[in-house]
Amino acid sequence: MRLLLKLLSPLIAIALVTSSCGGSERVANSTDSETTTASSSTQTEEDQSTETQEAEKDDSDETAAEPTTDSEQTPPPEPEAPTFGDLEWPCGPGAASGATDQGVTDESILIGGGDDRGFVGSLGLNITQTDTIQAFVDTCNEMGGILGREIIVELYDAKIFEVSSVWLDACPRMFMMVGEGFAVDGFGEESRVQCQLAHIPAWTVSAAAAHGPWMIQPVPNPADRMSLSIAAWISDTYP
Repeated sequence: MRLLLKLLSPLIAIALVTSSCGGSERVANSTDSETTTASSSTQTEEDQSTETQEAEKDDSDETAAEPTTDSEQTPPPEPEAPTFGDLEWPCGPGAASGATDQGVTDESILIGGGDDRGFVGSLGLNITQTDTIQAFVDTCNEMGGILGREIIVELYDAKIFEVSSVWLDACPRMFMMVGEGFAVDGFGEESRVQCQLAHIPAWTVSAAAAHGPWMIQPVPNPADRMSLSIAAWISDTYP
């Protein structure tokens, strides 16, 4: 029996030591596992916090990038007066009175216009410009005229070669000529200048008419200069 105990004692001692070491390893492993788990949990929380901050930043950037809708919700104010393009119509009611100038009375303003629509070689020549004048006058009168005065327009037909007759008739009666255009306007320029009748031609042809006095020309056509607008357009369109 004693011999058996002597033989088993070393084995029991080894078993106890081994068991003790195994327990230490388990404790160490358990501690390491807990540390790893805690570290992983901390890292996960940090990652989630970073993702949340980035998401909030993205939302903030998107909000800042979104255009304001105030202009879409608030329409632009309506113009106080009717407009012709971007300009307000100069027409409207008023209380003007008196014969303040040739062709002007308490109730009306007499103006003239003209074209060459009766020319037998091209009937209706430039009639569109006088149609435009008539439409403009009609619209203006519907608004109340000029300070309450009705505009009356007489549309002449120069038939190409009767320009001088047009001016001789218009000179003693018209307030001014507006929007006319005659193919041989030089024939009547001397008559117009002698009576000092102002005009705003739609266009001019001759040098005498293009450089004449008492005139405002929307589309200048001076004889001593050359317009390069067409050349510039060709250059830009067909480089």
